[in-house]
Amino acid sequence: MELFQKIKEDFVLTFSQKKKYDLKILGFFLEDVKVKKELQNPLIKKEIKNFSLISETKTIYIALGKKNEFNLEVLTEILKQLTMIKEWNFDFYADSFVTKKINITNICETFIIKIYYNRHQSLKYKTKKETKKTNKINLITLASSNYKIVKTLWDKNIIIAQGVNLARDLQDCPPNLLNSVTFAEKIQKLFAEQPLVKCTILDKKQIQNENMNLLLAVNSGSQFEPRVAVLEYFPNIKNKKKIVALVGKGITFDTGGYSLKPSNYQEGMKYDMSGAAIVVSALKVISDLKIKQNVVTIVPITDNCIGSKAVLVESVITSKNGKTVEITNTDAEGRLILADAISYAKKHFTPKQIIELSTLTGSIGAALGQTITGAFSNNDVLYRNFAKATQEMHEPIWRMPVTEENFKNMKSPVADLANSSKTYMGGASNAAAFLFNFIDKTPFLHLDIAYTATKPENKRGTGIMLKSLVCFFKKK
Repeated sequence: MELFQKIKEDFVLTFSQKKKYDLKILGFFLEDVKVKKELQNPLIKKEIKNFSLISETKTIYIALGKKNEFNLEVLTEILKQLTMIKEWNFDFYADSFVTKKINITNICETFIIKIYYNRHQSLKYKTKKETKKTNKINLITLASSNYKIVKTLWDKNIIIAQGVNLARDLQDCPPNLLNSVTFAEKIQKLFAEQPLVKCTILDKKQIQNENMNLLLAVNSGSQFEPRVAVLEYFPNIKNKKKIVALVGKGITFDTGGYSLKPSNYQEGMKYDMSGAAIVVSALKVISDLKIKQNVVTIVPITDNCIGSKAVLVESVITSKNGKTVEITNTDAEGRLILADAISYAKKHFTPKQIIELSTLTGSIGAALGQTITGAFSNNDVLYRNFAKATQEMHEPIWRMPVTEENFKNMKSPVADLANSSKTYMGGASNAAAFLFNFIDKTPFLHLDIAYTATKPENKRGTGIMLKSLVCFFKKK
C-alpha cells in the first residue's frame, strides 16, 4: 500500500482579466444597494453572508454587510460556503470585495489559501475509487493595476497553499504506513530535487554517536529504528552564521509507553508527529519561494510503544547536552526527543533563534481551547515578531507563562530533571519549563499545537502555523 494514495484535486484554479464562465460570483455592500439598480431586485437577500442566485443573469450575489465592517473573517466564512459549489464553473469577481481595509492582495491570498484548504481531498485507502467531477474556478479582476498585483502573488500563494496541504497529508497518514523509517524516506524524496536544501538522515548508529539518549530511550520499545532528519537551507551565504532553527516533534504514534494511555485516548495519536510534518512542509515552501533566510530544520522521529526493551518509569537517562533526566512518566515523551533535537541544533549550528512546534500537552487545550495555539518564549522580541506574522495570517497564538514554580516542578531528587511533574496544574507551562532547560540564552519560541493541529469534527490535520512561519521568515 502506498504512503500517499494519489488523489487528484477536484478543482482547477485560474485567474484572468476576462470572463471565462457563465456563472458570476459578485459581492456587494449595503452602500451599493442604493446606487446599483440590479441590487434592488427583491430576490437578492441583503443579510450579511447570504447567497442569492439570480438565474436570469446567471449571477450569485453575496451580501457583505457594511464596507467598514467587512473583514477577512467574513471573507473566510464566505469562501468556505463558496467551495461547496461543485456543480458549476464560475468566475469570482475579486474587485467587488475590495474595501479601504481589505485590498486586492488580501482577497487574492485568502481566496487561494481557502480554496486549496477547503477543497483538498483527504487521504483515502478505499478499494473502490470515487469518481468526482472537476469544476473550474476563476478569480477575475478587471482593473489592470489589480491584475498586476494578483499576477505577482498568484504562484507564491499557491506554493504556500500546497505546502499547507502537504503538511495535512503527512499528518493524516495511517501510523502503520508512516513510521520513523518511511517518514524519513518521504522527507528525503521531498527534497531530492531541491538543490538549495541539504538533507541528512541520521540512523540509529549515528544517533547513538550523537549521544541522543533521550530519543533512544523513547524509541527503545519500538520495532522501528529512530531517525533524525536534518535539513539545511542556507541561501544567505554572506551571513552564514545567522541561522534560525526549526524543530518539530515527530512521534509517529504515541501509546504512552508503559504509562499506557486508555484506549479512548489512543485514537488520534497518529497526529503526534504534526510538529514535524509542519516544519518539514514549511521548509519546503521557504526553499521553493527562495526566501533569503538561513534555516535549519531538525526533526527527531520515533513512535512511543511498549516492548521488552521499552524504557521504564524511574529510569535515569543522560541527555545529549549532559543533563540527567528521571523518567517519571513514559507518556511525557515528546519533550524528551525535542530536548535532544534542540541540543543537536545548538551544538552543530549555533542558531540565533530556535522555533519549535509540538503537540505537547493536553493542558494547553484546557487553557486556550481548540482555536488558539499556546506560545512560550524566553525572548520578547522573537515572540512579538512571530505574533505579528500570526496576526497577518490569522493563526492566533497566546503567550503563556513559564515561572520559577514551573522550573521547580520539573526537578527530580535523583537526577537534574524529571520529565513530568507531580502536579497536573500548569501542565503546559511545566512542559515548556523542561524544554527551557536545554536552551540556555538562545532566543526560543515553543508552540504547543496539541489542540490546533487537528480539527476535531473531521479528524483531519490543519497544517497550523505553516503560513505564519513562512510569513515570519519573509519579513526577516
